[in-house]
Amino acid sequence: MRHTALLGLLFLLGACGSKDTKQKQLPASKGLVSELLVVCDPELLQSDLHDSILLITEGQMPGLGTDEMIFRTNNLTPRTLTPAFEMMHSQVIFHVDARLPRPRLAVAYNVKAQPQIQIHVTAPDHKSMRRWLSEQREAIQWLLLDFQAERMAASLRRQGEFSPKVYQELQSTAGYSIQVPAVLTATKREKDFLWGSTNRNVEDMNFLYYSFPWDGQPLSIDVFADKRDSVLQKNIPGSTGQQWMATARGLENRPAIIERNLRMKGETVKEMRGLWALHGGFMGGPFVALAHTDTLARRILVFEGFVYNPNAQKRDLMRQLEGALRTARRKK
Repeated sequence: MRHTALLGLLFLLGACGSKDTKQKQLPASKGLVSELLVVCDPELLQSDLHDSILLITEGQMPGLGTDEMIFRTNNLTPRTLTPAFEMMHSQVIFHVDARLPRPRLAVAYNVKAQPQIQIHVTAPDHKSMRRWLSEQREAIQWLLLDFQAERMAASLRRQGEFSPKVYQELQSTAGYSIQVPAVLTATKREKDFLWGSTNRNVEDMNFLYYSFPWDGQPLSIDVFADKRDSVLQKNIPGSTGQQWMATARGLENRPAIIERNLRMKGETVKEMRGLWALHGGFMGGPFVALAHTDTLARRILVFEGFVYNPNAQKRDLMRQLEGALRTARRKK
C-alpha cells in the first residue's frame, strides 16, 4: 500500500491549503476517535456512485482481523452542513463539476478549526469519479488514517496525560521517550525490551519496545516477523511453557502483515501492521509496529502497540496506540 499515486495527484492537480500561521487563533476541532464527516451533493447520495464513496469511508479497517468499519461516519449534504459539523477534525467533500477536464483532489488543513483536514474530491461526471475513486480508494484512506494518528500524537504531547512509568523506563532502556496513554501502568523490563500494559482482561492496550541487529538490508516482512517472534517467545510467555505470543501467519506460513514506508521527522520508518496470536492457545488480536533503523548502532528499533479485546471492537483502541507510537523521540 503506497501513497505514490495520490501524492502525484496532489502535485499535478493542485493540493490547496497548508498548516498556516493562523492555526493558533482557531478553536480546537471536534470529533471522536476515528470519526469522519462526509459531505456529498444530494445527487451523489441518490446515485450508484454512493456505493463507491461508501467503500472509502465505511469499508473494512485493514489489519484488525475483525469486520469493523474504517471510520465512524456522519453523512451530510452541503445544505444540511451546520457550523458544528464544520468543526470536525476529519472531512471528505465530494462534488461534481462539469467544467473540470478531469478529477481533481485538493487537501486543506485547519480551515475552521485545528487540527483539521479537509479532502475535496471533484470530478466532471459520475463515470470519471467512480473510476478515479476505485484507483485512489486506499490512498485516500491512508491519508485520513495518518492524519488521525498524528492528531492523536499531538493530543498526547499537548495534554501530558501519558504514562510516566513507560516514559521513564523507555528512557532508561533505550534512550528514547514515548507518550503512551496513561492507562498503561504495568511494565516488564529486560535488556533491549520493554512491555507496558493496561493489564486488563478486556480493552487491554499494550506497548512494546525491542531491538535487534540490522544487516544493512531493507527490513522485509519475513525478517521482521522472525525477529519479532524470537523476542516475544522469550519475553511474553503464556500460562504454560508451550505458549507464547507470536505473529499470526497465513498460507505457506507467511506472516499476515501489511507494510508501508512512512516519512517521519525526515526519517523513513517501516510500518508493519498485522495480527498476533498466542502460540499453543486461543488468544489474539491486532498489532502495529514502527521500525526505525539506527544506522550508527546498526540496529532496528521497534515501537509496537497491540490490543486484546475479545469479541469487541478494537479500531479505536488501536488508533490511540498508533498515535502514541508517533511520539517516540530520541533522548537529547
